[in-house]
Amino acid sequence: MVCSKILAIAFCAIAAFSTVLRVEAGCSEEHVQVLGFSSENVTEDSLKRGREVAGLLRKLMLGNLTKTGAKDTTPLTNKFTKTLTKAGYPEIPAECLSCFVQSAQCVMKECKGACIAGDQSPGCVKCFMAHCADDLHACVGHITINIGEHKNAGKGGK
Repeated sequence: MVCSKILAIAFCAIAAFSTVLRVEAGCSEEHVQVLGFSSENVTEDSLKRGREVAGLLRKLMLGNLTKTGAKDTTPLTNKFTKTLTKAGYPEIPAECLSCFVQSAQCVMKECKGACIAGDQSPGCVKCFMAHCADDLHACVGHITINIGEHKNAGKGGK
């Protein structure tokens, strides 16, 4: 009886831990590189991709200003997937793109005022770093660059 309870508790702990691991590793390094947010290999081309992807996500969120709840994440992720496909990006798993959508939702909730001057403004970058960056990095499973800190990157690039 005691053994079965211990096994049940151990099983629940393992199941919970493995769920956390899955959630906290939503993206492979390859996916982060394709999106242009990898801190491992920052190039002019990756910065261009990152700027374009950030712009596509910004446009999506500006059309969905009130969609900041957890129930809105999946529909927004589906829209973001379609947007990236239309822009010529390869398929990225929804669990990865969901991390970036959740980050954008965080910015909409926590940083709207700070980002009114633009998503690359010092106040917006500071707010993002204070309120949203840690959750993004935990979800993605990698440290990502903050595209707002790389103002010299041009637009375009895949």
